[in-house]
Amino acid sequence: MKVLPMAPSNQRRDERLDAAIPVVLIRGRTEIPLVTSDVSYRGLFVAAPTTSPVRALVKLRVELPAGGFTAHAMVVHVPEEGRVGMGLQFWALNGEDRKTWEEFVRGVLQAKRASVQIVTPAAPFSVGPDSAVSGIRRLGEAGATPASQGSRCDRDCERTGRG
Repeated sequence: MKVLPMAPSNQRRDERLDAAIPVVLIRGRTEIPLVTSDVSYRGLFVAAPTTSPVRALVKLRVELPAGGFTAHAMVVHVPEEGRVGMGLQFWALNGEDRKTWEEFVRGVLQAKRASVQIVTPAAPFSVGPDSAVSGIRRLGEAGATPASQGSRCDRDCERTGRG
């Protein structure tokens, strides 16, 4: 039996959303301004020229439109090729800071969904009696008016002069 190599599994718990927000990485007295490339409910990916090792704890200040906060995060991913930066997972983000972050991510997610929303009919789609698709209408039910709808026989009889 031939064994095929497995594709790397996506171990992400949350969807990653493209967002460029300013972040300041704090290393002692040194502050390094960075920008995120994507965010999720539990963390973010920052484009950084230098990285910290995986499992290292870092301190960062996140600047959001609704206000900033300072938090600790753990480096959970450092890409091997292509992308330069590090994936950070928030460490003990609680209270108002967590609420502020989750509201921001929720807003980004809603904006993304709104931009790719499929246009659907206002009324539920149906095919059958009383549907716009079939052209069949029942008389004497809610919404049907005999004066405006009439029966096909009545309209045909008036048109041909039989009646």
